[in-house]
Amino acid sequence: MTEQLTLFNLAPTQTIKTVHDPYWDEIVLSPGTVENNGQTSLFYDDSTEPPDPDDYSTPQQYERAWNEWEKKFPHLVAETQVMSVREQAIQATPNTDVREQLKTNQVAPEHTHWIEEYWVKRCGKKHYYYRYCWMEGRKINRCHLGSLRSHQGREKKQAVEFAIADGQTPQEIKLMLRGNHD
Repeated sequence: MTEQLTLFNLAPTQTIKTVHDPYWDEIVLSPGTVENNGQTSLFYDDSTEPPDPDDYSTPQQYERAWNEWEKKFPHLVAETQVMSVREQAIQATPNTDVREQLKTNQVAPEHTHWIEEYWVKRCGKKHYYYRYCWMEGRKINRCHLGSLRSHQGREKKQAVEFAIADGQTPQEIKLMLRGNHD
């Protein structure tokens, strides 16, 4: 049978031994300063620290502050490790962001017109055709050329391919196709 514990009849507990960590003794807090608002501050006294580059808007202002700090605390200058910047290696091809574009002299023609195959399903059977497509702004226009099976459709496709290769504009190709229909 277990004994019912009361307020004054507590079970004995094990005491935890405190551990002293000497690492924490290295942190030296200032003895405490009273701020203007009456609050006591126990933060680290950073008045002897070297200037931080982020606190200055120009490198010249930072250099001036660094020189003043060196004159003020010459005994701390030897303790401070200053990192020197070596000569910067310039890459042959600069890294660019995804949104940035490299300047190139190579110019490729804009693909604003092309020929594509398409199919139409009639009575459960697919019928394949060629069509000429061109863009005006963001709109894609299409013009039927003919069936893949017909000789006339293949001839129109070949004529349009030659016109595109020759650098004709979509308007010139449309006029050529209208001339073939007449």
